Amino acid sequence: MKGEAAENIKDVLFNSQFLADFNSVGLNMQNVMAYGPEAIDVVARCLALKHISINDLVEEEREKRLRREAESPRKCSARV
Repeated sequence: MKGEAAENIKDVLFNSQFLADFNSVGLNMQNVMAYGPEAIDVVARCLALKHISINDLVEEEREKRLRREAESPRKCSARV
């Protein structure tokens, strides 16, 4: 959706890290923008993936869950 894509990209278009990543893969902003804000949104999401370690995110989530489980009171179920 154009409106949603335009909202998503408004902060990245002038972001120096995004522009550096964009240029590092040899993309041409005019060519990509010709396809509309959806194209920039897709490119931004793809470029962001190189900054994310899925393994680290999974490990962080696992540790958070373990901490929550350790902190939550144990529920006892009585069987009659």
